[in-house]
Amino acid sequence: MCGIAGIYHFDPNIQVNEIVLKRMTQSMIHRGPDEEGYHLEKNIGLGHRRLSIIDIENGQQPMFSNDGGLILIYNGEIYNYLELRSELIKFGYVFKTKCDTEVLLYAYDKWGVDCLSKLNGMWAFAILDKRKNDLVLARDRMGVKPLYYFLDDKTFAFSSELKGFYHDFNLEKDNGELWDALVFGPKPGGKTYFKNVFELHPGSYLIISLNSKNIRTGEYYKLEDTLIEESSEIDYEYIEYLINDAVKIRLVSEVPLGSLNSGGIDSSLMSAIANHFVEENQLNTFSIAPEKQNGTVLPGDESYYAELLGKFIKSNHHTIRYNENDFFGLIESSQFYNDGILFHSNSIPQQILFQHIKEDFGITVLLSGEGADEVFRGYGNNKFVNFYNLISLFPFTKNIGEKIITKNLNKFDDPVFKEYPFLLKLTLLHNAHLRSEIVNTIMGINGCISDDRIHLLNKTKRLSMSNKVIFYEQKCYLSGLLQRVDRMSMRYSIEVRVPFLDYRIVNELNKIKFSLKSGINEKKIKKILKRISLNYLPKEIINRRKMGFCSPLNVYKHTMIKEIKKFDRHNNFVNQTGEEIFILLNYYLLNENQGKSLDLFYSN
Repeated sequence: MCGIAGIYHFDPNIQVNEIVLKRMTQSMIHRGPDEEGYHLEKNIGLGHRRLSIIDIENGQQPMFSNDGGLILIYNGEIYNYLELRSELIKFGYVFKTKCDTEVLLYAYDKWGVDCLSKLNGMWAFAILDKRKNDLVLARDRMGVKPLYYFLDDKTFAFSSELKGFYHDFNLEKDNGELWDALVFGPKPGGKTYFKNVFELHPGSYLIISLNSKNIRTGEYYKLEDTLIEESSEIDYEYIEYLINDAVKIRLVSEVPLGSLNSGGIDSSLMSAIANHFVEENQLNTFSIAPEKQNGTVLPGDESYYAELLGKFIKSNHHTIRYNENDFFGLIESSQFYNDGILFHSNSIPQQILFQHIKEDFGITVLLSGEGADEVFRGYGNNKFVNFYNLISLFPFTKNIGEKIITKNLNKFDDPVFKEYPFLLKLTLLHNAHLRSEIVNTIMGINGCISDDRIHLLNKTKRLSMSNKVIFYEQKCYLSGLLQRVDRMSMRYSIEVRVPFLDYRIVNELNKIKFSLKSGINEKKIKKILKRISLNYLPKEIINRRKMGFCSPLNVYKHTMIKEIKKFDRHNNFVNQTGEEIFILLNYYLLNENQGKSLDLFYSN
């Protein structure tokens, strides 16, 4: 895992400022504390920070092809690199290292951007192709690894994090995009909170012709295409093989490795499978939980099940605990490292967890169960989708079904959602945060849904209504989770790998009919994964009621309101939920901290 950055001035007579490039790269030293590397030539420059995982002694970047015609900087892991290496050797390629970076370099040399469809992994990279005089950027299929770029009429620049642009690019906040995020939640790719700064879409590449200054983008992976087919066939044996293989290939590492285990079915299955591929009693598993208050277990404490799984698979399990002071002491730091608003309060417990894992156990690589809920259909709204599909077969009961589902959804009548079909509206709400009138009040504008989000919704036109739900969730809700785990882990130079988002698993599950993956009661949620888990897990974990990874926000609610009152004494926030108050606090802190120097944040 690494951090990458680069600058390209359209005017060939303007040289890249080496100090600026180094400042961009140094702002992400937490992503790559082991080494740094730079390449500058006239109006273009590349910078790299390295976190050494594979072939530690080699693999320095920027990496050059033998003839110097290709120069690569790269953040990620290619899990099938040994297979690709063998294929490239047959074509006559000679390798100097044992790392996946060199494999990626020569995969591009052989196949160009078509190599992207051959890769299994997570990545964001840039290649200066001096033969074609192109600068090529690309990002993995699901958007596990981040990549941002700045563009105006004079300069193109890119960075693994928004922090790379903080000092030298005269950033101006985009209130329209901020409004959209506060109301509708995260989205993958497109415009960001800052004007002229964009996120490269997952499954996409961008090519700048250095001759014509032309910029073009392309998609090598379209998630919507995986959802067109609705098969009634389930190959359990093949899916189980894919899960095992996805875990196995993500265990390749030359540094200490562990597994995140919350006690839920996803991380439990992943940890149990991983335990089969490592030496006995060598797997360290970790969970995070709030301290009890007056002997009461708080929301977010799944330690009983996590420790149960640890005993069952005989891993070395460690439960890390935090209190309210720990939580509030890290909000601003977590927000900074997250590159903006914390859409998930558990970013803070995650930061605490990763700090302990790195400082107390020296572990650099972790497996995470992220993505299983989105792929195998684990959220409660899946029950609503199936219930609605069933009851809508009878027109006279359709309205009754809608009333039952929306009874406790207090944002369902928000006018910004009124034009969307019922199930899509339900999915938008799953990703949403604040009512539009609240955001209009605190920002002083009458906002509207962003063009990027409308474009995303338009991509679902060919899909059934149920698959529209899957598409939007895998695009938007998942993007927030992936940003959370990437930023909080890389804060402490830890690489997190996500087996359930192996594209082979995503493709296989997305073609299966919705109702075969999820039913209308708790036992029928995530049916396929539960059936496979019978071979690996105790029934107490498989059959337990789903508990999302959360923080005790309603317990901390009054403290958050006190903090908000420091910024806004006029509005009454008592009637908001703990989650809504947390997002409001994030908004006020974001405004307060805008423009603070990196040095101030690094001193926290």
